[in-house]
Amino acid sequence: MYDLVCSFQCLEHNPYEDVPALIKHMSAFSRKYLHISVPYNGASFTFDITLRLPKFEFSYTFSKVLDNFGGKRIDVKPLKERPPEKKHSAHWWEVGRPGLSKKKFVRDIEECGLTHIESKHNPLFPHHLFLLFEKIN
Repeated sequence: MYDLVCSFQCLEHNPYEDVPALIKHMSAFSRKYLHISVPYNGASFTFDITLRLPKFEFSYTFSKVLDNFGGKRIDVKPLKERPPEKKHSAHWWEVGRPGLSKKKFVRDIEECGLTHIESKHNPLFPHHLFLLFEKIN
């Protein structure tokens, strides 16, 4: 058993209906936390400014991520037709695309016996969503 189990950029290579079983399997190895990263395809806006003078430095970053504005759904039909050895090479789903908001994704993970602690995007590279969950004992 470990205090923290991590999975970064792996879950999306499986059909979405398999995710609850994968989350439960991973959380079985954790005493406390599960930290995951999944692709985020929603809209985002980042404004970053830095001002450097001899005795003064100012830096400000503003980032806003908007759910449900991310392109179109991924067509999984061709993925289902792939041979087993190539089945997991592409993304089956991405958070932020129509039908899978951050809110829905978090809710689906919480149904696996976890509590959502926090979500983060790197403001300069918001295409990855990092989520921390705690096991419910």
